[in-house]
Amino acid sequence: MKIIDLFSGVGGLSQGFEWNGFEPVVAIDFWDDAIKTYNHNRKDKVGISMDVTQFNDELLTNILKEHKIDGIIGGPP
Repeated sequence: MKIIDLFSGVGGLSQGFEWNGFEPVVAIDFWDDAIKTYNHNRKDKVGISMDVTQFNDELLTNILKEHKIDGIIGGPP
């Protein structure tokens, strides 16, 4: 099952989901160092450093062209 992680931070919430069979296809956080850590700790470098307000219909449409998304998770600050 595939997920999108908003406000991902370093990926703690994603990690818990990964342990239970989910695959993050994109993780978004505004904090550059958190995304660097997120990507460092994973084989698939899906972390993107961007403001969540930039996550728009165009980006979502491109993600949906490549993946069937089963859920969206997030740990807002």
